[in-house]
Amino acid sequence: MNEDKLYNILIAVSIIGIIVVLVLIFTTKTTESFTELYFEDHQNLPSEYLLDEYEFEFTIHNLENQAMDYEYNIYIEFYDNDVLKVTETIEKENILLEHDSTATIKQEFEITKEYDYAKVIVETNDQEIHFWLRGEE
Repeated sequence: MNEDKLYNILIAVSIIGIIVVLVLIFTTKTTESFTELYFEDHQNLPSEYLLDEYEFEFTIHNLENQAMDYEYNIYIEFYDNDVLKVTETIEKENILLEHDSTATIKQEFEITKEYDYAKVIVETNDQEIHFWLRGEE
């Protein structure tokens, strides 16, 4: 009889513990904040170039738990024989995003110089993404 009572108490305490843990999991607000910066359709970014016009899209997603002013800088670095030769700014802009807002930016640029490689870079608020272009031989 005492064993049955002990088992019932243990089961009740376990159920209460599980309920408390579930309530804490589902009601505790996470304070982690971050920004997503990524290329749209990244598998179809240009990888080789001729002297021509190109375009790509990138997205900024604000998950910082507050409105954020993003300054983004897009530039291209040209390399010959693995040595940086020239850097050109493509665009530099600001955009204000509310929490959980997203902005997709379409960027066009023209390559007018011939080098071995080019690196297209997007920077915003201490983050960077880039892709490489190889000059056609």
